Amino acid sequence: MKFGLFILDDMIEHLGPTYFSFEDYSTIVQTIASFAKNKSASLRQAAAYGIGIIAQYGGDAFVNYSQGCLEALKGAVEYQMSGKVNEKKNKST
Repeated sequence: MKFGLFILDDMIEHLGPTYFSFEDYSTIVQTIASFAKNKSASLRQAAAYGIGIIAQYGGDAFVNYSQGCLEALKGAVEYQMSGKVNEKKNKST
């Protein structure tokens, strides 16, 4: 799954939004943003990186997605770790 996010991130970075139809670009952006609340930390990180790529290389098209991207990033930052993950952190400290 993470590899797929990397590919989508690279497509946005190297092809830009004008390469895709509006519908395809929207699907890519929504897909990347949807992983920002994933239980896997590595997928959340890949999605957050992808959102940054969308902002950096999205040009004028980013205006259509900025609010959704910000909400996705907020969800990633505020993601509540499970009790199991918190226990591991406590044991390591």
